[in-house]
Amino acid sequence: MRLLTNAPALLLASSAILCAPAWGMYKCVVDGKTSFQETPCAGAQAQTKLKEQYAPPVATAAPSPSALSDQEKLATAERERLRRDAEYALRDANAAVSNHRAACDREQQYILGDKVRSNNNLAGAVRDQSISAEAQAAATRCDTRARELLAQVESARKRCDQLGCR
Repeated sequence: MRLLTNAPALLLASSAILCAPAWGMYKCVVDGKTSFQETPCAGAQAQTKLKEQYAPPVATAAPSPSALSDQEKLATAERERLRRDAEYALRDANAAVSNHRAACDREQQYILGDKVRSNNNLAGAVRDQSISAEAQAAATRCDTRARELLAQVESARKRCDQLGCR
C-alpha cells in the first residue's frame, strides 16, 4: 500500500530522467567564469563536452530549391495583391468622382428649383438673386471637391500604371 502512495512521485522522477536533453552540452570557462551552452565554446575558451547523444541539426546557409520556389510564389502573390489593390483604388476613385458630380447636379437642381416659385416683383427679384448666389457658392464647393477627387484619380492611375494594371 505504501508503494501506491509514492507512485505519483516515482512517476514524476522517472519522467524527469527520461526527458533529459538529447543534444550536446558544453561547459565553457572564460576568465574564470563558467557557463553551459548547447553550442561549442567560441574562440580560446576552455571547453568540456558534457553529454552527446546526437548532434543538434545544423542550419543550412542556402535555402532548398523548393523553398526558393515557395519564396518566388509568395513574391508573385504579393505583387498580384498590390496590383489588384491598385485597380480597386482606381475604380473607387473614379466612382467617387462620378458620385460627387451626380450629387452636385442634384444640389444645383434643388437650389434652382426655388427660382420657379419666385414672383415677378421686387421681393421675387431679391429672392432670385439670393438663389443665384447660393447656386454659385454650391458650384464653387463642388468644383473644389471635384479637383481634389480628380487628383486622387490621377495618383491612383499612376500607381496602377507602375504595377501593370489592365
